[in-house]
Amino acid sequence: MRIDRLDLSRYGKFTDEAIAMPMAKRDFHLIVGANEAGKSTIRNAILDLLFGIETRTPYNFLHLNAEMRLAAAISHDGKGLDFQRVKKTRSLLDAQGAVIADTALASFLGNADRAFFDHMFGLDHERLVSGGDEILKASNDVGRILFQSAAGIGSLGAVRDALEAEADTLWARRKSGERAYYAAAADLEAADAALKQATVRTREWTDARGSADDIERELADLKQVFRTLESERTRDERIRRVVLSVNSIAACSRELAALGTVAILPPHAAQSLASAETAIAAATSELKLAGNLAGEARTALGKIAVDDNVLLHAEAIVALDQRAQQTRLHERDIGRRQIEVLHTPGHTEGGCCLLLRHEKLVITGDTLFADSVGRTDLPGGSHDLLMASIREKLMPLDDDTVVWPGHGPSSTIGHERRFNPYING
Repeated sequence: MRIDRLDLSRYGKFTDEAIAMPMAKRDFHLIVGANEAGKSTIRNAILDLLFGIETRTPYNFLHLNAEMRLAAAISHDGKGLDFQRVKKTRSLLDAQGAVIADTALASFLGNADRAFFDHMFGLDHERLVSGGDEILKASNDVGRILFQSAAGIGSLGAVRDALEAEADTLWARRKSGERAYYAAAADLEAADAALKQATVRTREWTDARGSADDIERELADLKQVFRTLESERTRDERIRRVVLSVNSIAACSRELAALGTVAILPPHAAQSLASAETAIAAATSELKLAGNLAGEARTALGKIAVDDNVLLHAEAIVALDQRAQQTRLHERDIGRRQIEVLHTPGHTEGGCCLLLRHEKLVITGDTLFADSVGRTDLPGGSHDLLMASIREKLMPLDDDTVVWPGHGPSSTIGHERRFNPYING
């Protein structure tokens, strides 16, 4: 019989461990490992695989009995079998987990039982030592000499005597504190006594666990009470911090209620108030100055002898004065002035206005007057065309552009835009 693969699925320290042993030219597989690596476990696993896992197996320390599982693929004389072994009454299974008869391995094992197979193929350290002792004891010194000659080992007897002497210092049937075994056994007993002293009995553990649970529940209740009190304290602290502000707000609310209905001011009311106060202060100063000037003017007026004939021409005199102010520098600047001709039909078909853009002055002729517009009832006149000329050519000019009409007082574009009834009507 040949083992092609061994699976230690749930066995000893192994979990899902597979060992493949494929056919080779020199068909001998050697498994090497450090101490406690699991070599003895593998040797015992082969026995349990072929003959069933023992009832009191020592290899269930990691996996429960119900979970223990081995598997393998074996072959013999051209036949092969892939099977599993578990720890239960009908323990032999095929690869798919179906139960198969225990006789399925008969053709591979022949008449070998567990003891025979273990004796023939399960050589371990203890059996090596036992076999060596039997050889060394054979025929007293003659057997020893024969073994030394066959093995090529000299002085084997002396070495054996030395080892026996050393073993005697370690252990003997007679108890002695000088032997290492009994010293270690005494230490073990002391350790066991200490362990028993430290071990807690089930009842003591149960009582202690119950007391601990009671204390934990009491602690949880106290924590809940603490959280409740802490929440109340935090709330009271917030109230304490804001009570003065709340009282102040309440007092202000009562004062506000006593005022009755008040106007809701816009967001910029404070800025408007400040601007108004500034304007009032300036106006007060100007009013005072104007009052002084008015007083001086009244005094001067009282000294003037009024000529009624001159007053009849007051409007013309004022217009001439304004024209004089506007033209006082014309003689000096006339050569530097640039005049734009604006075609403004309406009063006449070829009506024009003259624009001095630098001086912000427009001469409108009979197109635009102060608070009025030119006539359009003469031949060639058109009111719609006149108004279009004013809106398109004159109204786009700056507000501070001075208007010189052909008749009457001067004005400004801004004044006419706001107050001329023909433009705003």
